[in-house]
Amino acid sequence: MVSSYISGTIVPKHAISCKRWETFSRLSYYFLFQATKHPFYLNVGRDIIYSLNNHTKAKCGYATVHNVEDKSLEDRQESFFLSETCKYLYLLFDVDNPINGKARERHLFTTEGHIFP
Repeated sequence: MVSSYISGTIVPKHAISCKRWETFSRLSYYFLFQATKHPFYLNVGRDIIYSLNNHTKAKCGYATVHNVEDKSLEDRQESFFLSETCKYLYLLFDVDNPINGKARERHLFTTEGHIFP
């Protein structure tokens, strides 16, 4: 939820969600799992997949959540959802992926979710 801080109180401005890939890179669930192998991060990924499937799945993809409070959806899917969000979820669970197999080698992940060796 996008909010502002006024006089010591958080005041909601917009109750929106757009399934950003940052959940898996900037907030680091994927990277933290690679570094620690702690199952907590797999559980978070599982919960996110469950929520996506139960709250945003549409006939032809995954809708953008218009309001997180009433769970209303918009009739669109952001392009970054497939190219970034799904990519990090896939990598989180694909233990045989060459990117995960070379975790000790250096890879560059761009802000657009692209991977460079």
